Amino acid sequence: MKIWQQKRRHGILLLTEDRRLLDLGLPVDVACVIDDKARQAWALGSDSFPKAGSGMPYQLVCERDVAPIAISINANKLAEESHKLTVKISGEADKKSRFNLNFEEKENRLFDILQTLIFGGAGFIIVLMVIGLISAGKVKLPW
Repeated sequence: MKIWQQKRRHGILLLTEDRRLLDLGLPVDVACVIDDKARQAWALGSDSFPKAGSGMPYQLVCERDVAPIAISINANKLAEESHKLTVKISGEADKKSRFNLNFEEKENRLFDILQTLIFGGAGFIIVLMVIGLISAGKVKLPW
């Protein structure tokens, strides 16, 4: 059974911003290594090399190479967090789009609405006048 098996570990040489080289042995998930304590993950590439005196493959990574969202083993939790983040981002984008309209765009929209109301009202009055003239017998239809 794979449940009781220990996860494979991969050596990571982490080059930090202050030029230190940290030797990490991290568990391997699907094509990535995960550091749960630091909430960081790196994709595994084909550039692994064996370190002298160790049978573990190593890969050189930089702190800037980290995945923007930490990859979690718990897929349900990750899906829930990403859904919440998507809803939050879309809500903020909707608010910005509503309140950041330029004055010219607001003015053009107002003119379009007024034009529609004026032409619609005038057309309605003309139709009512024609119906009134026909019903009073002042206008005779040719048919």
